[in-house]
Amino acid sequence: MVMRSHDHGTQEERLRNLQNKIAQFYEELGIESEHQVKRFPMSAFCSPKSKWDTFPSLSGIKAKQCRWLVPVFLQICEANLATDEYSQHKYKCFKHLNIVYEVMDSAGMHPSQTDARTFSKAVNSCLLHYSRLSVLCLQQGVLMWNTIPKMHLCQHLELQSRWFNPKFYSCYSGETMVGHMSALGHACLNGTTAHLVPLKIAWRFRLAFHLRSQGAEFNFASSDSED
Repeated sequence: MVMRSHDHGTQEERLRNLQNKIAQFYEELGIESEHQVKRFPMSAFCSPKSKWDTFPSLSGIKAKQCRWLVPVFLQICEANLATDEYSQHKYKCFKHLNIVYEVMDSAGMHPSQTDARTFSKAVNSCLLHYSRLSVLCLQQGVLMWNTIPKMHLCQHLELQSRWFNPKFYSCYSGETMVGHMSALGHACLNGTTAHLVPLKIAWRFRLAFHLRSQGAEFNFASSDSED
């Protein structure tokens, strides 16, 4: 949209136009301010001085903000949808990724069979169109739509979704788990001798997951989670 667009104007002008579109759809979709990207400079997705030397990758943007960029870019792609193969695959990639997030947000801890099937189909379709975009760009000698080993995790999420909603046990990085265990560890220090602290942490951890599996609600607002 910025670097390979057929729109008129410089890359800086196209970037400003993209920022305006993002702000427009944030408002139309009613996305909360805390989930919005306030600044979207060129350096957020590429190296301005060597744009084509590496694959573009978002940086400086939190996982929750990335999640809410998906429906925004889906709207932008749909509004500018063309008939060429690249545009079609790009639109469908965002379309299915948005379905993945919608299912995770609406399904409970244990998805229904319908939700699990929808999630599975959306994950596989998203990866299929993403891989086609990667191939099209590589055929043109352009580094875009990088496929990385971590994307293999998506297949595991899809397989596990028939039993558990990934939103309840998976995160973008280890930060969530570290935050939970740190808070739990501090809560187990008072009145506990040092050599018994690990046993107390393990007991409380098992108790929390047992209660959660029975439908209890927990507030993890004090953790460092970004997802």
